Amino acid sequence: MAAKCTIAACLVVLVVHDAIVSTDAAAVRGSAQTGGDVFLVQGCKGKKTLNFYDARKECSQRYGATIAGYRQLRQAWLNGLESCNPGWISMWMVMYPMQRARMLCGNRRGLISLGFTHLKKEYDVYCYPNGRNVYSVIGCGGSLSLTYDQAVDECERRGDVIATYEQLYAEWEKGFEYCGPGWLADGRVGYASQAQTCNEEPGVRLVTGDDIEEGGSGLFEDLRFSTEKYDVFCSRQGILD
Repeated sequence: MAAKCTIAACLVVLVVHDAIVSTDAAAVRGSAQTGGDVFLVQGCKGKKTLNFYDARKECSQRYGATIAGYRQLRQAWLNGLESCNPGWISMWMVMYPMQRARMLCGNRRGLISLGFTHLKKEYDVYCYPNGRNVYSVIGCGGSLSLTYDQAVDECERRGDVIATYEQLYAEWEKGFEYCGPGWLADGRVGYASQAQTCNEEPGVRLVTGDDIEEGGSGLFEDLRFSTEKYDVFCSRQGILD
């Protein structure tokens, strides 16, 4: 009779490989991933600086996302995601996706797992943006800490682009809300309010210039070359207006 196991134990049997992992920068490929929704995040202090609790906060507080689950990471791997960087996922596991065997990345292909790991150990983290096409990002310095150039870098770091007004508006129509002012691609700064929870009428509101949906002139102050600092709205690469 086959031995029984718990769901967690069986999952480990299915996905764990005895890989020897290197995280040398030269071995990392696809950190600005091509795998769809799941994206790799490094802590503000650099590579491998997040314990499990900090990893969850990094996804939720800086990116408005959740820590990725096994099924989400597996789907991203099937879509082409590859990274030699081990990162936290839910269920207290550390994994990384490889499209082909590489000597500096354990010389194995697939979802390489380090198994259940002590929650205080530090790695990067794989986040999942809850299916949103547009999402907000807070800089490492906290809220309202990004110049325009830094905002662009924050989006590009995960393989995406800074969102346009039209993209933010389309996401707002789907229920997206974020009350903090964030950079948009053309230098405008705005936020998305639902049901007056941002102390404003519902809509996409601009910090400077007219609100287009209010029938304004569409004129606005381009702040891209200023020293003003805000959060930023990023758009998943490939999403059209």
